[in-house]
Amino acid sequence: MGKGNAKTERIGELGDMELFGPVAPERSPRVVLSAASYDQSIELFNAAKLGILGDPDHGRPGPLAHLFPEGDRVLEDRILLPGGVGRIERTTTVGGTNDGGKPSAHLFDELHEYQTEAARRLFVVGSKGIHKRRVIRKTPRELGLPEGVKLWGPLLMAISTFGASRDSLLGQLYEHGVAVAKGEIRDPGFLFLCWESDARWNLDDDEQLRQAVLEANPEAGGFLPVSSVVASVRDPVIPRSEAVRYNLARWPDAETRWMPGATWDGTKGDVSLDAAAPVFVNVAVAPDRRSAAIAEAQRDGERIRVRVSHFPEKPLAGDELLEVGELERHVTKLRKAFPARVLAPRRLRPGGSEKVLPTPGPEIVYNGAVFEGSAQRFRAEGAAVLDVPYSPRGPERLRQAGDVLISLAEQKLLVHADDPELARQIGDVVERPSASGAYLVGRAGALVVAAFATMGAVHRAMTAPRAPVMQPGSGFGSFR
Repeated sequence: MGKGNAKTERIGELGDMELFGPVAPERSPRVVLSAASYDQSIELFNAAKLGILGDPDHGRPGPLAHLFPEGDRVLEDRILLPGGVGRIERTTTVGGTNDGGKPSAHLFDELHEYQTEAARRLFVVGSKGIHKRRVIRKTPRELGLPEGVKLWGPLLMAISTFGASRDSLLGQLYEHGVAVAKGEIRDPGFLFLCWESDARWNLDDDEQLRQAVLEANPEAGGFLPVSSVVASVRDPVIPRSEAVRYNLARWPDAETRWMPGATWDGTKGDVSLDAAAPVFVNVAVAPDRRSAAIAEAQRDGERIRVRVSHFPEKPLAGDELLEVGELERHVTKLRKAFPARVLAPRRLRPGGSEKVLPTPGPEIVYNGAVFEGSAQRFRAEGAAVLDVPYSPRGPERLRQAGDVLISLAEQKLLVHADDPELARQIGDVVERPSASGAYLVGRAGALVVAAFATMGAVHRAMTAPRAPVMQPGSGFGSFR
């Protein structure tokens, strides 16, 4: 759900219920409240204290305050069960303060913040820890259960706003929850409650924005004013991706993802390339020089066929960088396999002006210093090599290439192989707004070098001028 819905307060109150409530464990309840930061763990613990003590300084003591004297039962870092053995305690990923143990309940706040390895381990240890003991619970008669039947079982609960990425602990649990809710996975011990606004609402329409706010915020219209949430969404200082996450309870990629998954998946097919027809190659190297992709595209009537090779072929170790020789060897194979002529700028003599002339294919497009030495050697051998930036460094050209690719995919005129890695990278390309219009980039931390290579190769296959094909016995050329 969105921010401002008193999530931390509710989870603190649930901790109180697990210690002293009508269905709390019969013996030795141990309730652990966890957060990803020290400050958040204190805020969560204070919410549990507030649920018990109330606000006596302003004349509003809690109904249980007389049973939990502060300084005796309510301490700085724990709340002790009156007249028995049991406690609420807080823990955090900072400083390794989680020892696992055998809690009867483990409650996690703001799971989207669990990004580090230490934070993930806290959740894993906590989820394992609750299964270390058999928890028999108080069973009120009002439940109407048969005589002698007891409630039992530990409780693990996590609450959160949406995160920045589905590729996270929260994203994994969200996907599992959706599958359980749809009946795709049977998991009777997993309860998934999600207040999420529909991505189809038009946020520029006043009434539709109001409906999105109401969907995402269970307290909207109560103590959380709808007008305040609407103002936050429309605040020009707040990036739209943040407003979507925090106020409308959506994954930001639901709004900014460039290529719909169904559109891409609907264009799989045979990508065998014709050695007699021109091929257009795009060599793309990731900024960290640890991965690269080479895309090969060919026009077949109105269709474009494209395939991608991913590099390195074997995983790199430590700080090892990609060996450019891998790319050179692959390009050399392509030059032998697809010699059909393309048009490329060439100098017929040193120092002379460039002329666009038919040149043995394939056309090889690259950008950046990593492949520059290789490009010069290929060019010296008579290859058709062009330096064209199909990357965020050339945002306008990349946007044009992206528009061509998505248009072809929507019209079912694109054919690509069933390549899970390429599909993942295509899915990680997002649109970002700018003063001159949206531009394409990779989602934060995502590898999209193959996606950009694909855009470039397809764009060249669609837009590059065609070399003349000599007709037998004519002395004249025709274009194909």
